[in-house]
Amino acid sequence: PKEGSNWFVDAMCVLKTAQHKEEAEAWINFIASTESNLANMDYIGYASPNLEALEGYPAYYEETYGEPLNEERYEIMAAPDDVLARCELYTNLPADTLTLYNDLWTELGI
Repeated sequence: PKEGSNWFVDAMCVLKTAQHKEEAEAWINFIASTESNLANMDYIGYASPNLEALEGYPAYYEETYGEPLNEERYEIMAAPDDVLARCELYTNLPADTLTLYNDLWTELGI
């Protein structure tokens, strides 16, 4: 919307006490690869932090589907800087607010 939207980031990490640290790091390396990012962008419709995948997605789409990617769709996936400037990043809420939210969700039975 012209007023803006939320802006969020998904992240992965490996706990230092992980039992399968090597496998977890291999997974992160796999999912961070350009090939995986292109497929993931295609599946979920989100942008990618992998610049090579982000810039290469229109060509990937055309090769995969035999037609050019709609520019409006791509701008939704990979919003330009002027759009991101109107968005807000999620932040951690104060503990009392989180408690209130949890209580309200519990009250709703969810």
